[in-house]
Amino acid sequence: GWGVNNGDIWIAESAARLVYGAELAACDRVDDADVTQQLVEAGRLLNKGETRAAERGYCGPDGHPWASEISAALARYEKMRESGADAVTWLDAFKKRTLFWCAHVLAGAGPFPPKPRPRLHDAAVLRQRLPGHNEPCLQAGT
Repeated sequence: GWGVNNGDIWIAESAARLVYGAELAACDRVDDADVTQQLVEAGRLLNKGETRAAERGYCGPDGHPWASEISAALARYEKMRESGADAVTWLDAFKKRTLFWCAHVLAGAGPFPPKPRPRLHDAAVLRQRLPGHNEPCLQAGT
């Protein structure tokens, strides 16, 4: 649906990967390569989402605002990580902004498409209306 068509699903996953990577880094027993892998994947997914949004003209010439926030957050986190700075406050703020954007997605608030209207009929009723799909399957050779 719209999440893939406009790149939103990849943008959302990039935020999740960034949170996961930052949380991994806070653990003393985690290999630094595991953290790096999550951050690289966050960047790759973010680029994929930004590219799709740009191709579709979604959010206009300035690009997707959530993607812009994640891009800035990723750059800031990488600088903090290089300098050895404590990222607890940064991570808390980023999680709150991620919740803000997720609430926008669920509410159908801009820049995301509006929520779909409720179905008029239950899925089972709609399946019954599909011609040719409700007869019992005939087994081969009978």
